[in-house]
Amino acid sequence: MDGESYSYLTNVGTPARTGYLMEDWSSGTLTVNLSESNGKLLSATEALAIVENEIIKYSTAELVGVNQYRLTVIERGAYGTSEVNHAKNARFARLDSAIVAQPYTPDMVGRTIAYKALSYNVYGSTKQSLSDVEPFYYKIKGSAESSPLPNIQNIS
Repeated sequence: MDGESYSYLTNVGTPARTGYLMEDWSSGTLTVNLSESNGKLLSATEALAIVENEIIKYSTAELVGVNQYRLTVIERGAYGTSEVNHAKNARFARLDSAIVAQPYTPDMVGRTIAYKALSYNVYGSTKQSLSDVEPFYYKIKGSAESSPLPNIQNIS
């Protein structure tokens, strides 16, 4: 957390399914473009995604174009996030095992953490060196002191 020493967090073996909203969205179905990640979405009983800082739950993912999906949203503002209107091109990501999650304690809210994501060269069978990668800084936000998020399980 000091930006000088780092510890191993996890390996991510699959790409994240990320993209953007294809139109302004305030309610109803949501249309997303996942071309940047070449992502695919499937319908589920209850799938999680994030639009900017709002967590949503959706059930149906209908393919409407190349890497473009119309989602039937079943819950907005999930897990205590704020339900707000989102503009066209707002960031979207499917929350699953390709998204790294790090647990934190309430006393860490407000602190800044430094991360380094190392690439793995499958052809050379080597991982990047820590010294070759610039850190990404993240300030922990939230109200974990009063209402920490529940331990979400069984997401895929």
